[in-house]
Amino acid sequence: MTNQNLDRNFKRWLLKYAHLWKTSLDQIPFVIGQNEITNRWAYYPLVRVALDVSPFDITEFENRAKHCWVLGNRFDGIRFARFVRNGDAAGKAVKELITNFPKSDSLAVKRINTFVDRVVNLGISDEKGVPDRAGAAQLASLILTVKYPKRFVDFRKGRWIKFAKNLGYDLPEIDSSYGQWLIWAGEFARLISRTRVNGSGTIVNFQNRIGCLRVSAGESRRQRSPITFRGITRKNLSQKARKKKNCILCMRETRRLFQSPKH
Repeated sequence: MTNQNLDRNFKRWLLKYAHLWKTSLDQIPFVIGQNEITNRWAYYPLVRVALDVSPFDITEFENRAKHCWVLGNRFDGIRFARFVRNGDAAGKAVKELITNFPKSDSLAVKRINTFVDRVVNLGISDEKGVPDRAGAAQLASLILTVKYPKRFVDFRKGRWIKFAKNLGYDLPEIDSSYGQWLIWAGEFARLISRTRVNGSGTIVNFQNRIGCLRVSAGESRRQRSPITFRGITRKNLSQKARKKKNCILCMRETRRLFQSPKH
């Protein structure tokens, strides 16, 4: 897909929400995904601190990461807690994922796949012991997004697929590994974050709005009114959060996320 086509399709998608919510295109970044965005601002810097501390404390990491939206599903939380109970083995898996993380995509894919294979044997599985590779990939995406925000985005596969289809963006091969999916999502996010949505070249992203290049989009089943950002300004963001200007676009978590609004 050419950048021009992606720009056009993204603009159409945004205009659907602008029409639905009776607001202007320029205001869309302020009315999408308040809960998801504020959750990231609150917890991602804290998770980053836990990841950077030496020696690494898996319990402290759990205390911060368990509040993040990407682990917010009930079963995700249960499996994450079970993973953490493996203590040193869990901590080693996390540190070996992020330490000297490869710059090449091919080696990064192998590193992520190794992590997924490891953690499904450390509690990221269902009650019968069936590996939860999707859950393992979600955990990997959280860790990598916090640690390497220029390159990764937190990841729920179904929601990214829906969003890519809405924009006509090519999907990976159906048998792609989770490592390949995470690399794909990061690249897709970077392209979207650079999208220009009108003739004057205005870039719709949160780096211009609230200091972070993230978009959370979705439509609640219980309400179709826009989620506002009235309580979020540069002044009331933390000093550390305001300085995180390299975070790439994140898509997440609200119900029916990335589906086109009904007319």
